[in-house]
Parts: sequence; structure tokens; C-alpha cells
Amino acid sequence: MRTRHIEIMETKSIVAIRFLNFVSRYTAIDKAQLATLGGEGVEAAVWAKHGIRAENGWLIERNRGRKASLINGSAYRTHNQLGTFPQILAGYGKERVFIDGFHLDLCGNFSSETIANFAPVLPLVFASPARCLAVTVADQRRNTILETWTTVRKEGEALFGKTQVSTLLEHFSLEQKQVPKPKNLPAFMQPSDPEKAAKREFGLLVEIARLLKRHQSMRSTVERYLYVSRYGGRAFRMRTYFFHFEPTGRKTDSPTKLAMSWVLSQLFFGRDGKFEEVQIPESVTVANTKPTAEPLTKEKPMLVPLPVPQPQESKLRAVAEALGGAEKAEYDRLTSDSARLQKFLQVLNSNGETVMPVSQTPITTTSPSTPEKKKKKWQDFSERDQIVWLLNSLEQRAQNSDGRWQKADWQKLLKKDFGHYNASLGISLRAALARTSGKFRPNFEERIRRVMGGEAPTYLARLLSIL
Repeated sequence: MRTRHIEIMETKSIVAIRFLNFVSRYTAIDKAQLATLGGEGVEAAVWAKHGIRAENGWLIERNRGRKASLINGSAYRTHNQLGTFPQILAGYGKERVFIDGFHLDLCGNFSSETIANFAPVLPLVFASPARCLAVTVADQRRNTILETWTTVRKEGEALFGKTQVSTLLEHFSLEQKQVPKPKNLPAFMQPSDPEKAAKREFGLLVEIARLLKRHQSMRSTVERYLYVSRYGGRAFRMRTYFFHFEPTGRKTDSPTKLAMSWVLSQLFFGRDGKFEEVQIPESVTVANTKPTAEPLTKEKPMLVPLPVPQPQESKLRAVAEALGGAEKAEYDRLTSDSARLQKFLQVLNSNGETVMPVSQTPITTTSPSTPEKKKKKWQDFSERDQIVWLLNSLEQRAQNSDGRWQKADWQKLLKKDFGHYNASLGISLRAALARTSGKFRPNFEERIRRVMGGEAPTYLARLLSIL
């Protein structure tokens, strides 16, 4: 029994160590201020081992017995109420009113009461240099999400949209099916149900989105951990989520941005002190079948290819396209500069001639005068290029404070992409844009899946973040 207990502590400690590493990406860990729900003192032991100073750590514990044990067993400061923690912290000086890394380590599940208690603490995280949060919940105890599923789903539809809720649940279900199953499971024990696990995952996403709703100008980086805890001699599945918040100053950062970051994030499974990444095979689709050439209808399940491991450049492109806006523009600029550099090197190596350094303008092999840009029609674009143009245009429009095109900007866009502007072209393109939302949105999503194939999840994530 003693050996089994050591394994548990080791697994829980690894998660705590990973959170320290996560925080250290954004601030010097020896100067970071940290806080956690004290519990049995596992995290306090990790802090002490990794050199976190006594004045930089807070243990919040309501249970008197546990709090007394924490006081006797560690040098870190303690407090007994989550809701009054900001006032206590303010007593140590204005320069100390922040928390770089807060671990909301819950005994059970996230709830409305948790949101109410933790809401006053969240500004402390946002005010810090690192802005990191970890949330730990039980994965197989009595779960209110399953008991109130109809309400949870409706709340999710209000946050993300009805169509996207179905897509998110399908993704989480497929992801859960890839989690390793325990070997030699006794006959009286049932393995984890992927559908129920997907609902629990989605429910937590809804709760976190509700918690962050007042802070929609924050973009999130997410890491997810699913692991087996055997504390007290019994095996329990736990889930821990890491978040880093980055202010954007844009009003368009809605809850769908969080959902997008969540879906694109890595999921790790841990047992007996070892972690491995959970990945969805490339061949897996929502209906667990291969796509057919037949067009999809409302009566048939939509086949959604899911993100798969790709080379680093492809991952970077997927993230840039998913974020859109200024990040996508910066990525395009960098890749364009890289392409020009490669062209320069090719010319240099093939001709052996002296070539002028790469400039910010494209290299021409004909006359120095710029040829007149060919006028294009919407029909000249391939179906793939039409989808890309529509998504790019929707992202640009979303940057406007009122979500509408200004006449001058609209004409400038068309002249850039089509080489001219006239009323007929403008009407055609506005009609095409109108068919991406409202009652037309499911058809547009179906079109993305059909045309984009394996790249569809990236473009669907972009659409999710816009509409």
C-alpha cells in the first residue's frame, strides 16, 4: 500500500511541477507569487523543493485540521477563505497585489458557487506579469454537469452557438476514445464512458467561459492533463487545465476564442508518474467512417476531420490561421519574406551571378514597370480560394468596432483582391458573405469540410472565432 501511495504523490507532483514550468515561461519563477488551495500540502512540498520562497507562496484552506497541518508542515502563508483573499493580500502592500500562478485545486467539480467564490481572485491573476491559472477537478465522482446536462448544453449554445456545440462534443468524444484504457480491468468495473467524459469536458469549458465572460479581451493559451490519482488508496481520474491569459484590447475576443484555444491545445494522459500525449489518428472522423463522394445532407451525420500531428511549420500555420487578424497577417509577412529569401538563394546558386540583396518588393524578371493587375471576377476563384477569401474578409470585418464594412475600406479590399471595383462585383461578394451566417451557416461549414478535407478543422476553428 505504501508503494501505491508514493506513485500517487509522484503523479500529482509532476502536474504541480509542470505548472511551475508553465508559469516560468512568462516570468522568473524565483520572483513569482503563487497560490493554491492547500489540501494535503502536495503542492507546498513541490514549491519548497523548487526554491519558492516562503513569502511568495499562499495556501488557502478552509478545513481547520488541514490548515493546522499546513502551518506545521510548511513555511508558506495560509488563509482560510478564497473570497477574502484579495483583501488579505492587499494588506502586504499595493506592490504585492497580484498572483502569477493560482491553482484552483478543487476536491470535486466546478460549480456556480466556485465561480462566485473565485471571481474576486481572478483580477489578481490578470494583474500579474505571468497571468497563469490552473484548475483541477475530479473526473469520475458525482458530477452535476451530467445531472443538469440539458441546462449545461443550453448555456453552451448561448456562448458558442448551437452548431458549434455539436462539433465540440464530437471532438471531445473522439479525443476521449483515444485515452489509454487500464489493462486487466475487473469484471465489476466499467471503463470510462467517452460520451460522458466529453460532456464533462464540455461542461468545464462552459463554466470557465462563464468565469471569463467579463474579461473577453483576454486570449488564452491552454494545456490539458488527464491522470489517475490514487490518493487514500483508491484510484480516481483527475483533470487539470493550465491557462495563460494575454490581453488583446479587442472587443471581438468572445468565448469562442477560448473554445478554439481549447480544441487546439494538447491533452496529456498520466498514470503512475508517466505522461503521454493523446492524439486522434488522421483516419478518424466524427462518424468513424471514411468520407464518401456523396454530398452530405441534413439527414446524414457530418464528417468532421480533426486536427492531427503535423510538422512544426504546419502547426504554426494552423495556429496563425485560427487566431486570424494581426497574428495571421504577421505570419503571412514572415512566410512571404522567407519565400523571397529562398528565391534569392536559388538564383544565387543557379547562376553564380551577383544578385542585389532581397528587398521588400517582389523581384521582376521583365521590365521594371509594374504590369497592370488583371481584373478578376468571383467566378475566377477556385472553390478553395473562395472559402479562404470569405474567411479573411469576415476576420477583417470583425476588427471594426461596429462589425460592419466602411465604404472606403470595402472598395479598397476589392481593388486589392480583384483589381477593380464596381457595384455589380460588390453586390455579388456581399451575397457570398451573407451565405456564411445565419440559416446558411451549416451549409457553409459543410462546404468547408468537403473542399478543405484534412485542413477543414483549422478553417472551421477560424469560422468559430468570427461568427
